[in-house]
Amino acid sequence: MYEKKFKDFVDVVCKHGTEFNKEISKNDIKYLVEKINLIIATDSVQQNISWYQFLKSFKSLILQYDFPKSKGYEIRDNQMANNLNYLAKKLENQKIIVWAANTHISKMNDEFMEGKIMGAKFLEQTNRKTFHIAFAPIKMPYRKNSFIETQVKQKNNLLNLLPDIAGNSIILSSLMILEYPELKNTKFVGMFGMGNTEFNYFKHFDALVFIGNGEKVSY
Repeated sequence: MYEKKFKDFVDVVCKHGTEFNKEISKNDIKYLVEKINLIIATDSVQQNISWYQFLKSFKSLILQYDFPKSKGYEIRDNQMANNLNYLAKKLENQKIIVWAANTHISKMNDEFMEGKIMGAKFLEQTNRKTFHIAFAPIKMPYRKNSFIETQVKQKNNLLNLLPDIAGNSIILSSLMILEYPELKNTKFVGMFGMGNTEFNYFKHFDALVFIGNGEKVSY
């Protein structure tokens, strides 16, 4: 089972990361995935939860970059949810904070999200109580004040719901719907990395945090 060819292809993936498919062919990738499936199916791996989880994640990485982007996102986020569930079970009696991009922690799986559905998939796998918080800056160095002022005036924009845009604000979805029931099924646009698509933010997130003065960061 542990052929030199298999080891060499694993080395390629580890060395080249997301660009491994420039170094090996489609047939090589198929061979690699088939070998990983055989290893995962062995009794020793099935009985070792950590190794099982690692190999599933490694296979998902390979498949993610072997498929078109939207399908790759779905493969990745499904595995992210599975990994999170694995950790949640190991930390059964502890509270967990998961820091991720807003799209990934959304409670819903909508078509416009293009497979970025970790939060929704995790909810399908767990009975844990979860609280999903989205963060967005209002003012940014690259964002003109005139643009922000225009957004505030639009009734379908989340900024229109804020008392002011100078400081930090938070909207708790349950309280907002309780006080304004008519907003329960209302769709908005907002500055939460979800594009200009209108959707129901209060179903996707439990809280929306607006940061008055955002900072541009580099990684």
